[in-house]
Amino acid sequence: DAILLLLISVLAYRALLSNAEFTAGCWLGAGIFRYHLAIPLVLILALWGRRKLAAGFATVSSVAVLLSVAIVGWRGALKYPAYMWQWASASSYGRTPPRLMPNLLGLLTGWSAPDAAWWPLQFAVLVCSMFLLVGMVRMRHLANERRFLDLSLACAILAALLVSYNTNTYDMCLLVLPIVFLAEHFLTDPGIRE
Repeated sequence: DAILLLLISVLAYRALLSNAEFTAGCWLGAGIFRYHLAIPLVLILALWGRRKLAAGFATVSSVAVLLSVAIVGWRGALKYPAYMWQWASASSYGRTPPRLMPNLLGLLTGWSAPDAAWWPLQFAVLVCSMFLLVGMVRMRHLANERRFLDLSLACAILAALLVSYNTNTYDMCLLVLPIVFLAEHFLTDPGIRE
């Protein structure tokens, strides 16, 4: 499903290029199945002033949530948060150990540390995530310039991957977009080569 999210991200980018923000948000709303990546990305874009994008995301993701509730029923939907908490808290449920995740949690907990340091490390991840999101918000003026849209979007994707609580190695396929954006920028901008 990470490849599907990459396709959805490409379609959302194409919509942004056409100034169809609501459509871009609709595409990202279709990526709600990877909500831990889609929500941080849309949050950053919304904080950059892309309100129509946020409205499109809210519309499609709400429909997806309602369809999910229709499929599993209210009881199943209400049990999901407890299931996710249990899954995130116990590695015996098949979760990738946090120290192996390619995100801020993996970066900070991947070092040898005593078990007593677990909660301070999680707090440090939260603080680092907040600083990263604040840094993304401060990029608003650049993100709203057409010539920096690609690079700003690359930064937003990187930030979403880093702050996600459950980034897996296969989620790194989303890095294809930032790599392409950076390559295009460096190959086409004559000021970079001087």
